[in-house]
Amino acid sequence: MQPPSRERGARPPLTEAQAIQRHQAGDRWAFRHLVHRHQDAFYGTVTLMTGSQKQAEQQVRNAFHVAWRGIHTFNFVCPVQSWFIRILVRQGASDRRASSSPTTPSSSRDKPSKNSRPSPVDQPDLEFQAMRLAFAGLEPGQRNVLVLRYFADLKEPDLALALDAPSETVGPLRRQALARLRELLEATIASDPKPMTPDVASDRALIQALRRFFTIKAFAVRAPADLWDTLSGPTGGPSRPVVHDALAAIAEDPGHKADRTP
Repeated sequence: MQPPSRERGARPPLTEAQAIQRHQAGDRWAFRHLVHRHQDAFYGTVTLMTGSQKQAEQQVRNAFHVAWRGIHTFNFVCPVQSWFIRILVRQGASDRRASSSPTTPSSSRDKPSKNSRPSPVDQPDLEFQAMRLAFAGLEPGQRNVLVLRYFADLKEPDLALALDAPSETVGPLRRQALARLRELLEATIASDPKPMTPDVASDRALIQALRRFFTIKAFAVRAPADLWDTLSGPTGGPSRPVVHDALAAIAEDPGHKADRTP
């Protein structure tokens, strides 16, 4: 996303805090600044966590709906990114309960999206494929921890907040996820060793290989250009029926559907 023009007379973009304060003061259209700021990163994050860009599109839209309804209570105690990501994680858990089926790698389920960009031509293909297979073998919770720590770059306090987990458990969860990823990579490499398979001898090397994988995979993911338009309705916010359907799915409370006030 290109930054707004800085020509003479052009207004500087709103900060996150300004957009939230305007929204809380009644300017519902101010929320679009938050959508534009975070949409691509969230699509990349959720695609990595779920292995499916199709799932990511639905999950990110639903998460923005929920955030739009709840942001009037946001009090800036936690970072905006962590607050949004916590909603994304909850949305993913709700979607998994609803589907009752494990996610599969996007290469076996999704067709290339019209919003996708071509992958870099110099990507180390063998390393990427080995990491893709190993990463797909992780449990959803393990994928979430690694994506949020090494792609979204959440530090442990913010990671605990995003996962709704006690802060003292985040470090062990991260280490367990890395250990399991190493096991899966070693099994993949042992079955078909190649010169360009990733080095997993140390945590540092493993994390570097994981970050390369995330960068290449997320590089091809872009949010739809019309995301805000699909979220917004005539009242200056997400359309009412979709918002309430999303709230009902998150809260698992059909009573939310009865409340039709914006």
